[in-house]
Amino acid sequence: MADAVYSGTEFQFGIAEEAVFGTAITVQGSFQKLFLTEPVQVGYGDIIRGVNKRSDGKRILSHTDIYVSDTGADYTIQVTGIATKATIDLLIYGVMQDLISEASVSPNLKSFEWDGDSGAVDFSVNNGKTFTLLGYDPETAYNWQIPSTVVKTLTVNVASGTNEGRMSFSATFYSGFAKTFGVTATPDSWISPGVAYYPIQLLDTKTIDGTSIVIDGFSLNLDNKAMRVGYDSSGYPVNYALAANDPLSVTGELSAKYDAATSGEIAKFLTTPDGGTAERNIIVRWGDGVADGTLNFDINAVYTGNEKSHSTDMGTFVKLPFEAVDDGVNEALAIDIANSINRGW
Repeated sequence: MADAVYSGTEFQFGIAEEAVFGTAITVQGSFQKLFLTEPVQVGYGDIIRGVNKRSDGKRILSHTDIYVSDTGADYTIQVTGIATKATIDLLIYGVMQDLISEASVSPNLKSFEWDGDSGAVDFSVNNGKTFTLLGYDPETAYNWQIPSTVVKTLTVNVASGTNEGRMSFSATFYSGFAKTFGVTATPDSWISPGVAYYPIQLLDTKTIDGTSIVIDGFSLNLDNKAMRVGYDSSGYPVNYALAANDPLSVTGELSAKYDAATSGEIAKFLTTPDGGTAERNIIVRWGDGVADGTLNFDINAVYTGNEKSHSTDMGTFVKLPFEAVDDGVNEALAIDIANSINRGW
């Protein structure tokens, strides 16, 4: 009998919210599929591996000179796909780890922010949002599970010429817990990501300091600098730390039509931020801010450059890269999501 030939689309992936740090979820109906555009790859770059040549009379490596261990190692898992209304709140919570509120009645508006109080999360007492990752392999002996992952980085991007204008995402999950093979994975029991998207064509609000602008692209990059803290007796982390050495990072870029509404933004790049006048409030929002389908990005931004693009058929556009800052009054970043799902957060 010939060996099977597998397609990349047969390898499936799901995430499930955890209740207890270090304890994996196994109930199949708890797993949420993401709309992925590429098969998921687990990174083994942080597996512990050392080579120490012994004084054994040989001038070539022996097998005993090599040490490999996943005890105390870290895993990174990169996922890319298209954002949906049923899944984007999980990714946002996973990277921001700072939920302000969730309404208990539909449409269940959820509010997140990064400000001067963000980042001090104690995962060891289950105050953080962690996920069990589950991978289905058509060679089922290699189904895999990684518990207690956090979303370390998240990029969202929406552009008129990409994915039919639908907002996409790229997320890096991070875990200090070991990968297990041969687990149960039944994707037919997992929750569908749905078909409600965030297309650029339906953006309701695009403003800089309250002035409406025309955009053909927007991206936002979040990095919480998650890292393991210590080792328990099994080599697993006793906690995770966020931004313990480097600050929480929010960067991004607007691509906006160059006109009277945006020409002054170029000069803002040259304004000294410590004077308190360089900040610009950028709002990119689907929906009215409260109703089902709302996804609102509210950014207190400082520009990091600018570049005109003259090669578009739509006329001249200007790229406005930025980073988000907290000034003691305005949060660096606030995100609101209404998706009519009561997460019980």
